Amino acid sequence: MFNIGGGEVLVILIVALIFLGPTKLPEIARSLGKATRAVRRVSESFRSELDSAVIEGTETAARQRGNDLLNSSNEIVESEAGNQDCQHMETEGTTETVPKHDEKT
Repeated sequence: MFNIGGGEVLVILIVALIFLGPTKLPEIARSLGKATRAVRRVSESFRSELDSAVIEGTETAARQRGNDLLNSSNEIVESEAGNQDCQHMETEGTTETVPKHDEKT
């Protein structure tokens, strides 16, 4: 997290021991540990909220695109069915025999 090596941690502990003394060092270490845990908890909570918002937004967009695709597909099918009906009517019209009118009447 902080990219601190073992030697650097040892130097920090020695300096803290010199300035704070052996009685206050455990108290401060405890409070630093609690603060670190609290920051991690908040960070994880924020990350999970962000992930769920992104997933929810992605699912909503995918659902909308799926509905749009389905509607477009239905329109194409209906259009094709209408075209086939028109073609069927045209072919029926050419094969029917129309009664001839008598010119004498």
